[in-house]
Amino acid sequence: QKMLKAYGSKELFTDIKWFDGIERINYLQSDVFIVSNAFTQEIADLKRIQLQPVLHIPDNHIMMNVITDEKKKTIPDNTYIFVDDSFHNIATSNAKYNLMVETPWNTNETQQKLAKDKPFEQFVDLNHLLDKIEILLR
Repeated sequence: QKMLKAYGSKELFTDIKWFDGIERINYLQSDVFIVSNAFTQEIADLKRIQLQPVLHIPDNHIMMNVITDEKKKTIPDNTYIFVDDSFHNIATSNAKYNLMVETPWNTNETQQKLAKDKPFEQFVDLNHLLDKIEILLR
């Protein structure tokens, strides 16, 4: 409940600080889709407004799900590369490649065990992760 209350605060999502290198996503030679969960429509709208000037991808490739519980992301079966920061979402992925930027909440063994038998790779930052994506797309 505390987590839901904290992530339901729009202040947490005001002036989002993007990972260094995010603009590189615009140059990937592939279809990019953003699927993000938010606990209120206001937060979903705020995320979208801040994301659009940074990533020049079609609006219909940005999906903001408004959730009221611990619903997991829906990951299409034909996903080639899935990038997320949560092992809960990696566990439900059928993507060929599952990639993550290391964060405080996804670097411990307990969290990693949530991925079960799903293959994944973690990277120290977004630039290293995007280097890997560029190699996989060649």
